[in-house]
Amino acid sequence: MSDKKNLFKPGQSGNPNGRPKGAKNRTTEEIRKHIQFVLDGQYQSLEADLDSMSPFQRVMMVEKLTKFFLPALAKNENDTNVLGEVKVTVSFVDTPMRDNDSSTNEFQVD
Repeated sequence: MSDKKNLFKPGQSGNPNGRPKGAKNRTTEEIRKHIQFVLDGQYQSLEADLDSMSPFQRVMMVEKLTKFFLPALAKNENDTNVLGEVKVTVSFVDTPMRDNDSSTNEFQVD
């Protein structure tokens, strides 16, 4: 039997004619095109739905949906040394919600 540990050199593929680097998955592309086709006819409805949400819910929904349409950003290594306290404040002006408890800004998309 051959020693599988030394079958390929580092950086060498078992299938040199395989998928090139950066090639898109055909099924993933088909699904994205189908979702885009479905959403193309739903812009007015989606806008009305987003308008009916509280600002917090709207931000959460957009954040959850964008990961399906925008490529993920590469990790950015921040080597800046911060000496001292960093304070970030985010505020939402909430309007009464129809089907939820307006006293909280909790929202979950499954």
